[in-house]
Amino acid sequence: MKFGWVFTWRIDPNDLQRVVSGRTGGSVMFVAYSRVIGWLWVFPGGEKKIPAPDMLFLDLQWAREHQQRLGVRARPPVRLRARKEKAVQIELGL
Repeated sequence: MKFGWVFTWRIDPNDLQRVVSGRTGGSVMFVAYSRVIGWLWVFPGGEKKIPAPDMLFLDLQWAREHQQRLGVRARPPVRLRARKEKAVQIELGL
């Protein structure tokens, strides 16, 4: 079995019936999905409602079988055009 990070929007969260590792920004935590409540952060002694994590650590075979959006590709990163700036010399009148 191969495991890896999968974008949350690529899978159907209703098929997720267990607690998995989720990543939001630089934080990694255990998360679960409930149809009634939404995404939950699961920690010893309780759970707390959170926005959807960016990525989930899943079995890649399972992720391929439960894809939510099959034909959607991630957007390519936005590339800013490099502007050619002319060197401007400032003259101080003394």
